[in-house]
Amino acid sequence: MMKPSQRCVEAIKYFEGFRANPYTCPGGKSTVGYGHVLTQADSGKNYPMSEVVGEYVLKEDLRKRSIDLIHCISTTVVLETYQFDALLSFLYNVGIAVLRRSTLLKRVNEGRHIDAAEEFQRYIYAGRPKVVLPGLIFRRRIEAKMYAGQLERIEAEDLAEYLERERGVYEEAMV
Repeated sequence: MMKPSQRCVEAIKYFEGFRANPYTCPGGKSTVGYGHVLTQADSGKNYPMSEVVGEYVLKEDLRKRSIDLIHCISTTVVLETYQFDALLSFLYNVGIAVLRRSTLLKRVNEGRHIDAAEEFQRYIYAGRPKVVLPGLIFRRRIEAKMYAGQLERIEAEDLAEYLERERGVYEEAMV
């Protein structure tokens, strides 16, 4: 079974940021830690959450989402770890329902990986009414690069620094 790499974990930690106390994310969901969507099982838990617990919860969420993702991928498609990581980051952010009906997943399952990498940029909206979020534009650019294998040379422990530099370049281009 495919599992997320540490690079995937670090990317999601960077994108989600850490919040010790529950908050409402742009998608309208009650969230805590590194983007963990609160469920009934979380009721009665004490906050603030520590970063150590937050990382544990993230890894458990990713274990569950990995199973969801594997069930969505055609048995005829072989994914590289970096492709799996990019898709898992995407799934973690948008949810299984969006992934299942996405053209991105269709292209992956057709084995059209170049086209699949280009599909990430279509998913840059959040909220009601849906609005473009600059953070999602950046995240999707990075996920597309990850899917294409362009981040493979970056060690997991150096990823946050790389992403911070890339965010600076992205923000300068937006001005």
